[in-house]
Amino acid sequence: AKEFAKHLSDVKSEEKVKRERLAREDNSYFLERKLEREAAVVAKHRKQAQVAVAATWSDEDRDRGLRKLEAAAGSWAPPPKGPPLTPFSEGGPLTPSSFWQQLRVVFNVQLDPSELAAVMAFFANEEGLVDGGEFASRFFRLSAELRSARFDEERRSREQRQRRQRDVEEAIHERFFARDEEALLEDYTEDDEASALGKLAKIARGALRGAAAPDLNPFKKGSNMDATTLKHFLKVCLRITLTPAELAALMGVLDRHGDGLVDGAEFLTCFHKIVRIESRRRREEEGMARQRKQESEERLLRRIRDKAEKVNAISVSWPSIEEVEEYATRSAVCKVSSDVAGFLDDLDAEWPEDSVKRKRKTVRRKRRTRGAIREQRSTQS
Repeated sequence: AKEFAKHLSDVKSEEKVKRERLAREDNSYFLERKLEREAAVVAKHRKQAQVAVAATWSDEDRDRGLRKLEAAAGSWAPPPKGPPLTPFSEGGPLTPSSFWQQLRVVFNVQLDPSELAAVMAFFANEEGLVDGGEFASRFFRLSAELRSARFDEERRSREQRQRRQRDVEEAIHERFFARDEEALLEDYTEDDEASALGKLAKIARGALRGAAAPDLNPFKKGSNMDATTLKHFLKVCLRITLTPAELAALMGVLDRHGDGLVDGAEFLTCFHKIVRIESRRRREEEGMARQRKQESEERLLRRIRDKAEKVNAISVSWPSIEEVEEYATRSAVCKVSSDVAGFLDDLDAEWPEDSVKRKRKTVRRKRRTRGAIREQRSTQS
């Protein structure tokens, strides 16, 4: 048993050593591939860092390289919106390779060997290196100047657009409004005032509801509107067309100061007041209509109930089978009381003439049908 236990321990030790050796061989393969990839990456970066600088360059190369830096400065923004300049300010003197690498990484600026040589000659010191702090400072000042120039250009462009818009509005006023100012009337009647306010009330009934609500922004922006401007806004925004007399009457109602101008806020206040009045009137009319409908339904139900009670109160004495057979040649007749007979006469009087005629035709048809049935039965018997 001791020898067998020793033999089993030796076998397990050998298996363990074998597994460790195989694992080292496998790991060594993957480690070798990893080291090869790392070496390739290092070689690639080293190759990129070793940039060739042209020995000669021209003024065109310098201008082209500076234009690239100027474009980068114009699009650059201070942190956190833009990349920081710490690689230049904290990098110290930069060689051509380091300078080219920082420009590519920070600003995404690609310079060819001639442009790099020209830019290095423009920014380099006596030792032929670029001072990173000085370059960052000059780049920041250039970016600030370009941003200020861009803002000034945007401001001038905005002012020019506003000026063109004012010119267009003045031209529209001169073309469409000025010739209408002479046609305004000074005298108007109460009927004209009522007609103008009625048109406003008609629009106010359905205003401020749903997607078809009128656009009141021109009235909010219009501080002082003359009669022609008010007429134009009423036609465009509220689709109201006023006659000269109605326009004069409406101006007389809205112009509180007597200077011939209507404040947009005053018009909106008056319009919303009319909207509230018309909304309240519409609710009252709808309530009265519902009340009338309810009363009509109650009267109809009362009439139907009264007729049903009278019909239920009828005492009918139907003839027996023997009486029907005895008087087969004549129509069977039921006996009713005098009050029931009067009620039936009232029902006949309430029926329209067409219904009476149809009833008579139906009775005649039934009589002919019964006569034919009796003749057939007699023939068969």
